[in-house]
Amino acid sequence: MFNMNEKEILDELRVIQKDKENWKESIDDVALKLNDDYPINVKAKALWVLGEMGLQYPDVVKIHIEEIARYLEDESPKLRE
Repeated sequence: MFNMNEKEILDELRVIQKDKENWKESIDDVALKLNDDYPINVKAKALWVLGEMGLQYPDVVKIHIEEIARYLEDESPKLRE
């Protein structure tokens, strides 16, 4: 993220979301977007994409479940959705 702006990161996540053939290899990269260094919009998109990926690759996403679940109690409604 550090050399990319929010729009570029969101665009990158959209490309990943559409490229279902490479989801398995992209899960960890998407999960990194949940880091505190990223804006709420990026985290929200990453959560959404991880949710979709989890339906296809539950065993791979499973290692990120704890981190994903902590957003259920986040103060931002966008992240709790």
